[in-house]
Amino acid sequence: MAIASQLQPFMILGHGHEDIQTNFEARPTLPEGYTLVTLSECGVVTVMDTVARFLEAFKEPTNAPIFSDPANPIHKKKIQEILGGQKIHVYKSGNKYPNLTIQALVDWVDMDKDRIRLMKSGLYSFPIDKGLFIAPYNKGYPQLTNMEFEDTRVISPDFREPIAALYEGSIFPTSQVVAPLLEQPKINLRKVEKAVTFPLEKFFEAGGPGVYFYIICRSPAELDFRNFLIQSANKNLSERFEKAQNIIPLIPELLPKAKANAAKEAARVAKPDQKKTWSTQYTLELPGKLESLYKRTMRTRRASVNQQGEKPNSGSSGSSGGSRHKRTRRRRQTKKRKPRRH
Repeated sequence: MAIASQLQPFMILGHGHEDIQTNFEARPTLPEGYTLVTLSECGVVTVMDTVARFLEAFKEPTNAPIFSDPANPIHKKKIQEILGGQKIHVYKSGNKYPNLTIQALVDWVDMDKDRIRLMKSGLYSFPIDKGLFIAPYNKGYPQLTNMEFEDTRVISPDFREPIAALYEGSIFPTSQVVAPLLEQPKINLRKVEKAVTFPLEKFFEAGGPGVYFYIICRSPAELDFRNFLIQSANKNLSERFEKAQNIIPLIPELLPKAKANAAKEAARVAKPDQKKTWSTQYTLELPGKLESLYKRTMRTRRASVNQQGEKPNSGSSGSSGGSRHKRTRRRRQTKKRKPRRH
């Protein structure tokens, strides 16, 4: 068995999604010699600031003790500080870990410029080559962009080499793996995204035993949360999502709106002169999907917290409700206390 301090750290860069299991025991078991570090809550979305801070720390060879042994309480606290206070979970060999999928192409839309931005993607070993990554900040925004182009899903062949270069230094996928995807006369970005989407285990196979830092999204695979929040037109919920970066704690408050939308759509399509639209099925199914997602998340989150040996955080997606009960009980006890005499 490898000693924790000798394990090789790796960092995964991509868009992450989690298939939240109904049964915690259905999660995969982490094999011998592997450690996995994720943000602590299922449903959490990683912002670029978080990635930028972590990348800077992952470039420094002096941080080797911290990243090779994240289960050490002192190291864990330091990593959480690097992440701006974000809590992490450290999964060790034998632990049940989340069912995660990674789109190994980091792309996002810059709304201000109506441009698509791409950055380095794939699996990188510690310490990462400083020359592979651009300086992290520009005007307060994480400037991790390696390339950008107009917001269109069909890309000019002029970008073939720059896209392949995004994987320079990546253990998986490599530039050689991605290059054949870019040989068409016109490059369809959606097809590239799909072709470079892999389960987490493929990255384990490519890197071998080590510590894998999955400091990217654990957003639910079946829910387009941003679109629904926009459609809900609820400024308060949108602001709370931007602060917490997790939609799941907001589901109980989103449900009434989703149910009202579904009832309205069901009444509309019941009329003889009305036809179903592209969004009808989504609208009708959304309440059930939200309820199912919330129940599954609560169940698996509580089990994961117990596995980590932590106490549930009240108000988080992993809250079991116990914290709320304890607060109520403390309030009752406080009322019974007699005032002290001085």
